[in-house]
Amino acid sequence: MRRAIGITAVTVIALAVSGCGLFGEDVPPTPGSFSACLSATGYSSSTDPDDVDPIARAAGVGAVWAEIGTNQVIVVFERSDDDARRTEEAYDSSAGGTADGEQADTVTRDGSVVLHWESPPSAADATVVDDCLVP
Repeated sequence: MRRAIGITAVTVIALAVSGCGLFGEDVPPTPGSFSACLSATGYSSSTDPDDVDPIARAAGVGAVWAEIGTNQVIVVFERSDDDARRTEEAYDSSAGGTADGEQADTVTRDGSVVLHWESPPSAADATVVDDCLVP
C-alpha cells in the first residue's frame, strides 16, 4: 500500500510539473517550467536574478533569460495582467519607445507574461518561446 501511495504522489507531481494540472486544469507556466522546457528543446536559459536586467529582477513571480538562436530574450512572469502592463511600460520607457510603437518588435505582453527581446525575433524564435509558454 505504501508503494502505491508513493507512485500516486510521484504521478501527481509529474503532472503538475509538466503543466497538465490535476483534473484537466491548465497550470500556468512558471520561470522554472519555462526554463526546463527550453532546456529540453536544446536552448540555454537561466532563472538566476543576476542574469536579467533590473526591471525583470523586480518581477512578482520571476524571470528567465534565454538565448534562442542568435537572439536573447528576457521573459518576465508577473502576478497579474496589471503588473505585466506596468513592466511592459517600464521596458518601453527605458528603451526609449515611442507612442507609435517603436519598441513593439522587441517588447510584447501576453496576459501576465512580458517578453523583452534583444532584437526583433524571427518567426521560428518566437515560436520556440511561445511553445514553452503554453500551459
